[in-house]
Amino acid sequence: MKVCFYKHRLYAKNSANIRKDDGYDLFNKIRTKIILSDMRKEIGRCYLAGPQDVPRDFNNTVVINWGVSDNNVTLPRATLNYPVYVKNAVHKLTCLHILSNSDLNMPSYTVDKEVAYQDWFLKGKTVLARSIVSGSGGEGIEIINKKTHSEKYNSLETFPNVKLYSKYFQKTHEYRVHVFNGKVIHWQQKRKMSQEKLQEYGFVYNKMIRSYNNGWVFCTDNLDELISKNQIELNCINAVGNLGLDFGAVDVLVNKVRDIETSAICEINTAPGLEGTTLEVYAETFYKFLCTIVEKQSSLISSTEVV
Repeated sequence: MKVCFYKHRLYAKNSANIRKDDGYDLFNKIRTKIILSDMRKEIGRCYLAGPQDVPRDFNNTVVINWGVSDNNVTLPRATLNYPVYVKNAVHKLTCLHILSNSDLNMPSYTVDKEVAYQDWFLKGKTVLARSIVSGSGGEGIEIINKKTHSEKYNSLETFPNVKLYSKYFQKTHEYRVHVFNGKVIHWQQKRKMSQEKLQEYGFVYNKMIRSYNNGWVFCTDNLDELISKNQIELNCINAVGNLGLDFGAVDVLVNKVRDIETSAICEINTAPGLEGTTLEVYAETFYKFLCTIVEKQSSLISSTEVV
């Protein structure tokens, strides 16, 4: 058996610009675990490839697709996160359509400019106008509300004409729930960077759009407890499954007022940023999965020999 870690090669291997979501660290962790294990002969070669490479022979190969949505290469059936499903997750509008049809709680959204303007904006609701539907980190989002934009957007004609509008979901907490093969493997919580870090990186804190460049980081220690944790986990498992994915990092918004919690799933990441404990959890999870495949193949061969 061979293992192919399938990703976009954005940078040279030793580049200082490698991003946490680029997958190199995870690939190296998985490969090291294989080399140092008793399964190294059975699992065999672990290598990098991507859609920019020449077509490869994927015979007896397990492919771990790290966020690639291109469909120009035929991957084997033994592919974790087939590109067409990754594409659905990356495209915000498609993702919202699929999940909202699955009875999962999502932020209200529309592609109808008139609805966004008359039913939300004029009634005092905050609107997120997205000019980019496949962006990340808050890319292409304009935050609009009547209090600050009543003069700028004083008519339907002047209101932004974009690809997607969503109603802002009031939240007190934001989490990332990592799902693999129908199970939750890890939780993270978004927290505000320290003032020192904000100044060091030159970031401007934004309370509403909680991205790294807006002064927010994922934490794994001392997470705030949730009464609805079990239900949220079930929703996240269903969200990943309904998108056809084998694994995904689900971003969950939670509004907690005393003992009342409401939550909504806002997106699923197929190449999440990994470091520290989260990186270790992913590497161990993928390694155990590969070992399970080897064990199943061995059992099948043994059964055939007996027959």
